[in-house]
Amino acid sequence: MHTTSDSEAGAEEGQHMEVLKASMAGGLMDLTPPPTIRTTRAATRKAIPSSLPLTPELVDNAPAPRSGIFIVDVVSSFSFEYVATLAASSLKEIGQVTMVRSLFKSKSTADPGKVHSSPANPEGRYGLQVLDEPSGSMVDVVAVHGLGGDIYGTWTHPASDKLWLKDFLPAQMERSKPRVMAFGYDANVRSRNIMIIMGFAENLLAGLRTLRRRGDPTKPIVFIGHSMGGLVIKNTLLIAKDRDDPVAAATFGIVFMAVPHRGSPSADYATIVSSIASLATPLSNGALEQLRRGSKDLLDLSIRFGNLQESLMFVSVLEADSTPLASWLGRGSVQVVPPESARLNLGKREQVFSIAGADHRTVCRFPTANDPQFLQVAGALEDLAEAALDRRQQKVLRAEADGGRVPPTSVDEAACVQPSLIIPFERDENHFVGREDVFKEIERILKQHPRVALAGLGGVGKSQIAIEYAYRAKERCPLKWVFWVHASSQARFSESVAAIAEEVQLLGREHPEMVNELLCRWIQRLDTDWLMIIDNADDSKVFWPTDEQVSTVKLASYIPSSSRGKVLFTSRDEQAANMLTDYGQQVILVGPLSQTEATELLKTRTPSHLPLDGVESLVETLERLPLAIVQAAAYITVRKRRMTVLKYLDLFQATLNNQTFLLKTDFRDRRRDSPVPDTVVATWQLSFEQLQKEDENERTRVTDLLSFMAFLDRQGIPKDLLAHYLGSGLELDHALDRLIDFSLIKIEKGEAFAIHRLVHLATREWLAQAGDWHKWAAVSLDQVAHSFPSPQFENWTSCGIYLPHATAVLECGRSQGQDLLLRAKLLRASGMYLEDRGELKAAGQNLLEAWSIFRETLGDEHPDTISAMSNLAITLGDQGKLDEAASMRQQVLEKRRHILGDEHPDTITAMSNLAVTLSNQGKLDEAASMRQQVLEKRQQILGDEHPDTITAMSNMAIALSYQGKLDEAASMQRQVLQNMQRILGDEHPDTISAMSNLAITLGDQGKFDDAASTQRQALEKMQRILGSEHPSTISALSNLAITLIDEGKLDEAASMQQQVLEKRRQILGNEHPDTIKAMHNLANTLSDQGKLDEAASMQRQVLQNMQRILGDEHPDTITVINNLATIVGRQHKDDKSGTINTTDALIGDEEEDQPHVGGTRSHNV
Repeated sequence: MHTTSDSEAGAEEGQHMEVLKASMAGGLMDLTPPPTIRTTRAATRKAIPSSLPLTPELVDNAPAPRSGIFIVDVVSSFSFEYVATLAASSLKEIGQVTMVRSLFKSKSTADPGKVHSSPANPEGRYGLQVLDEPSGSMVDVVAVHGLGGDIYGTWTHPASDKLWLKDFLPAQMERSKPRVMAFGYDANVRSRNIMIIMGFAENLLAGLRTLRRRGDPTKPIVFIGHSMGGLVIKNTLLIAKDRDDPVAAATFGIVFMAVPHRGSPSADYATIVSSIASLATPLSNGALEQLRRGSKDLLDLSIRFGNLQESLMFVSVLEADSTPLASWLGRGSVQVVPPESARLNLGKREQVFSIAGADHRTVCRFPTANDPQFLQVAGALEDLAEAALDRRQQKVLRAEADGGRVPPTSVDEAACVQPSLIIPFERDENHFVGREDVFKEIERILKQHPRVALAGLGGVGKSQIAIEYAYRAKERCPLKWVFWVHASSQARFSESVAAIAEEVQLLGREHPEMVNELLCRWIQRLDTDWLMIIDNADDSKVFWPTDEQVSTVKLASYIPSSSRGKVLFTSRDEQAANMLTDYGQQVILVGPLSQTEATELLKTRTPSHLPLDGVESLVETLERLPLAIVQAAAYITVRKRRMTVLKYLDLFQATLNNQTFLLKTDFRDRRRDSPVPDTVVATWQLSFEQLQKEDENERTRVTDLLSFMAFLDRQGIPKDLLAHYLGSGLELDHALDRLIDFSLIKIEKGEAFAIHRLVHLATREWLAQAGDWHKWAAVSLDQVAHSFPSPQFENWTSCGIYLPHATAVLECGRSQGQDLLLRAKLLRASGMYLEDRGELKAAGQNLLEAWSIFRETLGDEHPDTISAMSNLAITLGDQGKLDEAASMRQQVLEKRRHILGDEHPDTITAMSNLAVTLSNQGKLDEAASMRQQVLEKRQQILGDEHPDTITAMSNMAIALSYQGKLDEAASMQRQVLQNMQRILGDEHPDTISAMSNLAITLGDQGKFDDAASTQRQALEKMQRILGSEHPSTISALSNLAITLIDEGKLDEAASMQQQVLEKRRQILGNEHPDTIKAMHNLANTLSDQGKLDEAASMQRQVLQNMQRILGDEHPDTITVINNLATIVGRQHKDDKSGTINTTDALIGDEEEDQPHVGGTRSHNV
């Protein structure tokens, strides 16, 4: 037996420890960090039985072996590092290790899927195993682990328990659909199965040949090798090359991860690690010997592989950090494979990068799919896979160009194919007009970005712009490829791709499931410029299917992208356009044509001999929408013998039915995609139906909102009205956004919206075809009726906003399912507002229909019917139909007496209103008597202090004033003013009105200074409290002007009356009776100033307005005739026509009670 001295033993122990340290640091092995182990006692006296599980306790208590030999039979559940740790514990004491018997197995917690196991292949860890195989797999990815590694454990991160080859990589390489495999072998080298690298390579090649024989043997292969696994891959390809095996020709690239191409400084330690890992009998260290730096085998392998690598692409991944040593081994860290050994130095054909924070052991493990290091490796793999598929395609193209011969191992670039314009439409050279601004914007964006989108309303001309741009692009660059893809559905997308694939004779085009991916890769690898136009990309779900669309594919991944290419989308949906352009502000909103462009388009589309009358008007009526203009032109052209532009315009404007008919009339346009309809109505219905599908899938109410809006006026739709229907939350905002995305509505000033006139019409037609017209007419009436504001002055602005929408829903008529009482209430509310605004004709029509519906549904005696009758009587009186108004008010009074009794407040109000009409008829005594009764009843029932009693007293004072009882009237008005000041306060509007009425009476008494002073106080308070625009304030200003006239201050009075006229025009409009009265009063003042020509001209305008609005017989009309005659007479110095006092021009100067909707209404003039 050989013996050693103490010094020799110490040197050997040191050598052993250094080797063991390097091995534990990761060397060329994949080792799990050791468990915490107690240090063994000084010496172990005998071997641990192999039948017992190895534990620190067993080691501590076992007797020492003879001759200092440490023999352990390690069961397969323990890692190599665990055994080495135990061995090291003993080395510290005895300084000698002979052998450690081990059945090493690195346990992996990853679920590899179903694998076959046997005693010779525990749990399927040896051989080639498929980890993931998607349908239509296009690339094989094969991973090979290193020495001491494991088919699963090497690639599994211990913290996340994730096998990235199976759990992360397939999703990251979705476009190339890789079949992912891993190859396993006995990397711990048991004596019963001693295999050097050549043997491992033979097994790998055999596994690939068997597996690929069942599928496409030419499918590209990309290898991944960690550490010694990279050397296994090299040997595999050399064997395949020597045997002319298809695996060699199919291999495109390799990802080397910390592979020692030129050996490793750690390889010298392999001999002792092998000794620890071997059985009690001697073991060949061939596998480990090959790793020695500068070894003959490595040098030979590098030389032989150099002949192969010219046809391959490589990625070399370096370990960035040194591998840490365990603290009990006494060293810090070691870099196992340095950069000079891990890279091939192949220039452009080799991508090199380090994995930040990774050592030799962790360079091939990733915790999550979002880990930056994983994404870097996965990106490199995806690049190799895409390049491999592209090279495969180019081989076939060149072979077909050479007559069909496919070189089995060629990797050259594809033969040049002549760039073409692959577009299914002819150019519209004669009729395309304008849009130069859009072309400039397309060019501007494409200079900075690879994608741009045209978004806008259907029929606005997006596709026509794209067609013209395609031809211009080809003209500018004849060597440019131009492709056209229809994207209205996944089926249409695939049809277009198949057509392009056929045109370019794409390899694999006979396999529909592959053609999208193949064409995408082929385009991306083109060495010339290309443009792809994706038309009608309206539905984002075509490109990004939802989870429910299990049978669809993600087409967004098949839109090509390269430095040589650009993509132009067209879409009705601005949101989809933004998604397709990555939200990069690359969406151009296409609007209607300009007036000049629209006119030119109509002219070019209609026969040249037709007169041009009405061209501008027609294009404006069609809102300069290209499709509508082309459709109109087609209709005119077909009927050119009896149809002109002007006749078409007259037909279109005549009725809504005519508009619907004309916009539905079909015509064929060869330059529109065949499934896309040619008519305006049908075109927009595609958008409606798409939104309807969204609503069904996402449980939204976008189309409900559009249906509601279709029955409103198309402009100035307030958000508050829409919120009344849909609520004011996110659901409403989403619905509005989607309608805006499709350009079906647009935002106006403030929170208001508008619908395109023709969209408005088309939506109604769509609802009619679906049988939902009556339903939505009823819904819209219900919403507007409940939203319409109370017609008080404070609400006039809101009433003005809501009135067009009330008119729109009322114009739908009495439809099926409509609530007639709601219709009557909306008629009454809108009628009362119209009456206040002076639109007496429209007010009378609404109030008359409201009264009729109430009578029809509720009967003559119902309070609502009687109130509606009273409201109508007010308007009849304002229209000058005094007898009819008096008769109706008499009926109201009798009904209320009959139903409510003499003492009811509504009965007394009816009596007061009848008194107003009697006064207007000139029956002053009868009116005064009735007002006296009203005052007495209110004093009796309500008391002297009640506001209604005080109002009755004020009206009685006005009646006395009309009778010429001015002192009595003034006394009563002072009492009214005092009561109101005491009860309501000095600042109350009713108190200020009482002050103004008193000022009028003071003026009638000739107390002009007092009248002017009182009137000025009233005006100042009204301006401060009510505002300068309030009707009462304007009336006070007018009354003060009259008082100034009485004082002879004509210039100041005329200035005030000019202000009154301007304010009433601004607030009420030119047609309102109060505006006309203001003009009348100013004309009289101008006459008094001697400005007769100006006064006469103004009085003629007054007369024309009154005749048109009130009629020839109205008392106010007759008054104006008399005043005009006076002025004209003075102009001719003819006094025979007589004169009239200017105060006679004041029409109405009292407060009156007039019930609206069961209440009372006060007027102060």
